[in-house]
Amino acid sequence: MPITWGKMKDFKKIRKSLDSAYQKIAKWNKNYMQIPRGKAGKTLIAEVTRLIKLFNSSKRWESVAIHMLQVLLPLILQKPSLK
Repeated sequence: MPITWGKMKDFKKIRKSLDSAYQKIAKWNKNYMQIPRGKAGKTLIAEVTRLIKLFNSSKRWESVAIHMLQVLLPLILQKPSLK
């Protein structure tokens, strides 16, 4: 059974996309806001928990789950620009 993520259905494509995104994010200036409160915060924590559980319990997802987390958090917590 192949791994799918959004419209991507190939493990190599998913990994390549994550690596590319991480390379761009790693060069960003750190400009993070606090974890959102309320429903948005609970949803974020639920997704982080889901990715950690995938890393711990699923051999198929183990090698990409942490990479997804490394991309998700900086994207979600990036402060909006004033411009």
